[in-house]
Amino acid sequence: MVKLAFYLLVLVTSLDLYQGTINGYLSLQDVYTLLDIYKAKYPFLELQTLGKSHFGREIKSIKIPNPNTPKILIIGAHHANELISTTNIFYLLDYILTNTTFKNTREITFIPVLNVDGLSTISDHLKINPNILEIRKNSRPTGCSIQHQGIDLNRNYGFKWAYDEYSSSEDPCNDEYRGTSAFSEKETLAIKNFIFKNTFDSIISYHSYGDYYIRPTGYAHINLTSFPQSHQNLYNNIINILPTNFKFGTVHELLGYYVNGSLMDYLYNLKIFCIEILIGPSIYNSFHPDKNMVKGILESHIEPFMMIVNKTDWNLSVDIIENGRILNVEIKNIGIASSNNTDMIIEFNKDVDVKVIKYQVVFYDKKKIIINIPSIKSENKENIMLIIEGDIRKVNMTIRFEGKQHKGFFKEVMVYGTNPRNNLMIIIIISIVCIASLILMLIVYRYCTKKKEVKFVELAEMQELA
Repeated sequence: MVKLAFYLLVLVTSLDLYQGTINGYLSLQDVYTLLDIYKAKYPFLELQTLGKSHFGREIKSIKIPNPNTPKILIIGAHHANELISTTNIFYLLDYILTNTTFKNTREITFIPVLNVDGLSTISDHLKINPNILEIRKNSRPTGCSIQHQGIDLNRNYGFKWAYDEYSSSEDPCNDEYRGTSAFSEKETLAIKNFIFKNTFDSIISYHSYGDYYIRPTGYAHINLTSFPQSHQNLYNNIINILPTNFKFGTVHELLGYYVNGSLMDYLYNLKIFCIEILIGPSIYNSFHPDKNMVKGILESHIEPFMMIVNKTDWNLSVDIIENGRILNVEIKNIGIASSNNTDMIIEFNKDVDVKVIKYQVVFYDKKKIIINIPSIKSENKENIMLIIEGDIRKVNMTIRFEGKQHKGFFKEVMVYGTNPRNNLMIIIIISIVCIASLILMLIVYRYCTKKKEVKFVELAEMQELA
């Protein structure tokens, strides 16, 4: 009956996001109902389940499909008390679906609630315990009070997990308890598997509060200049567009502490662009501003969000671990879309000499090369061939695009290995070693044979004397 009432209320109020059953915020059941409503209203949306929580609750996502375009993932509610982040996910989804000026050139997936068990704990106990609104963790039993049991999901990812005792905790009752091991929680494991299955190009994780835009890394300070150039460009675009009351930086720069085992650092290690956004101004000093203020708060974050969406692009990063000095690389066009006078920008982490087969080189300076790709139809499937010379040990290639249209163009990179000249040298060296080994074996054999002959003669002489 409650579900039906909420369903009807949402239909009547044109999908009003501010009438949830947790003091105006959305409960898990509200979320499930809203997902069904959006799917019914927009049949092209794809609704799926990533996995289930410790208590068997479904972690759901909804996708605006657009195959063969850059993929973006938006995540809400790592922490149960950050209810506004879930409202924001639906606000962004609704904005894109109803904004007639938005040209859908990206595939965007939304996960409204990751911490489904924690959110359910709030719903189940709010009437008898108003303080339950402040819980962060996922409510998995850890031998603590209901207020403090569970694992902090944003300390449970697999990069720099348990890096130190200051940025996460081994105490099961601490609000930043990291769990018994990296990815010990079904929620974080579901995210890991989902990321590897979908190969996202950008990921935004929404939290609250403070109006902070937080970039990696959390476990220690790493200069922005060490990031892939395409990531630097996107972070700089964010800096330039943010209102003066919004702040950008690392978690330590903005909040004065470090974190380890976070989603953000895990994605940084995978070379996926990521940012953590804390919604809600600090002046309210609350995770749960009055519901009448929520819409205005969410509106203030639309422009940065849309900029990230529109600027997200294919971002291939290839680590080459071949030894040698010459390498053949093929950047393969898998033929899923066309190109219209696009520039492919390839950046290296060290100086190399690069020769490009067939295509025009617009710019080249040892660490960066820009290749112009003219109008090409997808069915041609023409590839780009590179010959890289120099010290190619541990070379990293970052590939991005600028141009009018390049949907899906050149999405695979194939590294063929060292040049045949290097292979010939290897064959010669192996041959020399084999010949030397054979000669040594012959010498040893001759030596052993002589020893046996001497012993035989000595034995014969002794028999004659007897």
